[in-house]
Amino acid sequence: MDYDTDVPPPPPWTGPPHDQLPGATAAGIILGRGPHTVVALNPLRCFPSGVELTLSVRTASPVLGLYARVMGRDPAFGTRVDGALHWAFALADGTTLSADYLSDGELGPTLTARTSEGTDGAVDATYWLAPLPLVGPVTLVCSWREHGIVETTTSLDVNEIRDAAARSLSLLNATI
Repeated sequence: MDYDTDVPPPPPWTGPPHDQLPGATAAGIILGRGPHTVVALNPLRCFPSGVELTLSVRTASPVLGLYARVMGRDPAFGTRVDGALHWAFALADGTTLSADYLSDGELGPTLTARTSEGTDGAVDATYWLAPLPLVGPVTLVCSWREHGIVETTTSLDVNEIRDAAARSLSLLNATI
């Protein structure tokens, strides 16, 4: 089989490298909790070029339109929805990145939506944060007034993120 080795890799801000397995952080984190709703961050999947993260939202009973409210947009029309979940990263350099942020290919930190799936009781949304944060603190802010979640801040351990990225495994350069 012939392989086209002249195809350049995609830009690092678009997503994780296809030829690596991530190193992972040890545990997930509850970002916010309301009377009937929980917002959590699953263990981070870390690479030398960035971090893939999955935000999970669970409700005690179905909420009509939950997916759109978690994503902040109507999936059919792409328009903003009222009562959306608010969450954002605050980086050590003062940059704030939210799920509404779309990368335009400029240099600097980016948060790019990757995949998402959900029902009216559970939503999982995956994002790519690039480049890998090298200095701290990295803080996550979460609030969702409509679900009784007051603004909370959660600090992420940059050393744990860097250590997990160092454990990532290059698949194509590995010896078997």
